[in-house]
Amino acid sequence: SLLFNIASSLSFANNVFSTNNGVTLQDEIYFTQNRIIKELADKGPCVIVGRCADYILREREDCLNVFIFAEKYFNITREEAPAVLKKKDKARANHYKYYTDQEWGMASNYDLCLNSGLIGIEGCVKAIQQVLELTE
Repeated sequence: SLLFNIASSLSFANNVFSTNNGVTLQDEIYFTQNRIIKELADKGPCVIVGRCADYILREREDCLNVFIFAEKYFNITREEAPAVLKKKDKARANHYKYYTDQEWGMASNYDLCLNSGLIGIEGCVKAIQQVLELTE
């Protein structure tokens, strides 16, 4: 699994960092995820959520890059939602910008953008399936 491969690679990362080569643990995790994402894509059809996968696989023509967003947030109160969303979105945007030099959430980075708050999760699934059928 992705998490097992990352964890396994972290023991390698700890050895790398002991040599003081200037690579941070966060960078090593990104490089490991990058390698694993490419390996998964080479093996066949897969779904990768986040992890800058749209950028990592940008050279491939056999990928459908989808951005799903919503104004609703589950498992928190209406009052908490704006602060939680702002914090999470800022962290995502910073991570994406740091590793890709692109703006997170920009429609131009994706083949398809869907509002799950409007069409729901099942609606997103159906829309993605329809787009895949059209592009095969």
